[in-house]
Amino acid sequence: MRHDKKILTAVIAAMALSSCIRHRKPMAEPAGGMPLLRPVPASGITSPKQDMRGLLNAIKFGNEAERLDASKRLMETAGASVSAILLDELRGRNPETQLICASALANLADARAVPVLIGLVGQDHPYGFDLFVFLAGFGDSRAVPIMEKMLESDDPAFRAAAAEGLGKAGSVASANRLIGMLKDKEAPVRNKAALALGILKAPDAALPLVLALEDKSDYVRASAISALGKLGEPAIPLLFNAIVFGNPDYHLQYMESLMAMEGMAVPSLIDALSHPDNTLRSYAARSLGNIGDSRAEAALISALKDKAPAVRGDAANALRMMKAPGALLVLKELAGNDPNEFVRAASEAAIRSISGQ
Repeated sequence: MRHDKKILTAVIAAMALSSCIRHRKPMAEPAGGMPLLRPVPASGITSPKQDMRGLLNAIKFGNEAERLDASKRLMETAGASVSAILLDELRGRNPETQLICASALANLADARAVPVLIGLVGQDHPYGFDLFVFLAGFGDSRAVPIMEKMLESDDPAFRAAAAEGLGKAGSVASANRLIGMLKDKEAPVRNKAALALGILKAPDAALPLVLALEDKSDYVRASAISALGKLGEPAIPLLFNAIVFGNPDYHLQYMESLMAMEGMAVPSLIDALSHPDNTLRSYAARSLGNIGDSRAEAALISALKDKAPAVRGDAANALRMMKAPGALLVLKELAGNDPNEFVRAASEAAIRSISGQ
């Protein structure tokens, strides 16, 4: 099942949801001094249900301008008072009307639509994908079984929407299924799976997400960084191992994942400043500087005396970013006497920044 984007009514619904409504033409001036607005006779007063059905009919059968105007009015007036009408229409038999009502109910976040949408998605509906996207957007646990089923769809759009929906639904029990989707052949599916695992904070996802930092897709790697930032502690040892033993081409992604953890990673990063591997100590100093947590100040001052010039220089840069006045004495010593040019330059820059020069 694929959404036919050439069908005008679907376009109208999408335009209404994204508030991309065109301006209506100004009304013509009344002739002969007639009032612009005429009083409505008592017999012309309509009920909310009649108004709603009138808008739906205009969307289905009107010309383009009438459809656009009716779509706008539907979204503006679709409040709690008309939800029951929208639900009745959603249970009806007209596919176009069901699509429009589903979009309005999703916009209202009316979860009463969820069981109806589950039933419709289970059918061979002409707008099955659109309805499934609305259903997944609710993040409702009642939809978890059908979302897990859609992970097996031949259509990557369904798989991606299902992965996103399982994250929104907080379905921790689906974590293993989502971990498997990190190896999907389609990048959008891998992307949504990574983001969902970050939301779920599934500890078992730590290693698969670290491996996803080497994904060939830029935005999948970015999503894995974000997910690891939310996952926190379970991923830190794995990231350290990746910095020491992993592909150097992806060192930046490893470090960005640690920085995304912010305060959660600080104690482990401080410990890493004593690690025997020079590369890990250097990356730990850089990460701490970017996080900017004052808890790391004393450890970074000690790192200014590290045997490796790269570590001393990175520690000086980190203290510059933190504007740590307690480091000035050691920094002045390094700026004047360190045998390494990078360390001297980094120390001088740190002194100027901390001193406000």
